[in-house]
Amino acid sequence: MNKRLLDTDVLIEFFRKKPGVVTRVTAYLSDHDRLSISIITYYEVLRGLRHVGITAQLQAFEDFIADSEMLLLDLTAVRKAADVYAALRKQGQLINEGDILIAGIALVNNCVLVTNNTAHFSRVPELQIENWIG
Repeated sequence: MNKRLLDTDVLIEFFRKKPGVVTRVTAYLSDHDRLSISIITYYEVLRGLRHVGITAQLQAFEDFIADSEMLLLDLTAVRKAADVYAALRKQGQLINEGDILIAGIALVNNCVLVTNNTAHFSRVPELQIENWIG
């Protein structure tokens, strides 16, 4: 099984213990040492938890991050994201900036992106996606 990159919406449903997502994560972890998330997803979840001020969930999230693979936004990913942006803009099919950055990270790391936001991410050429929620 190729490496999967969990999008923010899937990670949130995992923390909410949605049975289907938990089952898929458990199956994935039977073949892989740890989950992979992007620095963008880390930021999106962290800002939400800090906004609502839930200290216990914030600590649980940081503990989870310590055991996960963090895929960073490096120069290669930024260049790929810029290519994605240019292609989508030419087609009149833009998606939000955070999603473009996540797509760039997934593409340069040869990851399948696991997301419930298939309508937006399916516009990105070459990006493989799976939906573990719907």
